[in-house]
Amino acid sequence: MKSLKDPLSLPKRGWLKKKGNNQGLWHNRYVSISDHSIIVSKDEAITNIDIVIPMTPDVTFELVRGATNPRFQIKPSKDAQPILFSACSSEEISEWFNVFRSIQTTCTKLSMDDFQIFLFLADVTMERSCFAEI
Repeated sequence: MKSLKDPLSLPKRGWLKKKGNNQGLWHNRYVSISDHSIIVSKDEAITNIDIVIPMTPDVTFELVRGATNPRFQIKPSKDAQPILFSACSSEEISEWFNVFRSIQTTCTKLSMDDFQIFLFLADVTMERSCFAEI
């Protein structure tokens, strides 16, 4: 397991612009991705943390189309407001987006409790039915 305290162990980290909530101004933020969370910090040492977003199945990532600068948004949960991030190039946005997607798919731990059973199919043969009677 990778430590959040060791920025060098994180799969992706770097500076992005994050849109502020109050006045809608863009602020430089250091974004670090681990296997379990996204950390948005005001510094590279990750000591002045702005936001921590746990990587859960509810987290969604979307590319924002039609914007003047390449950007994407993260929605931490179904009811949460999206958090907008911007980068200098489309390539950089694509890199971040691909890392988010790969981590989200590998972090999702599914169990049978996550599924609803609609239909149960069985193959009943004479051999199995005889075995069941024994």
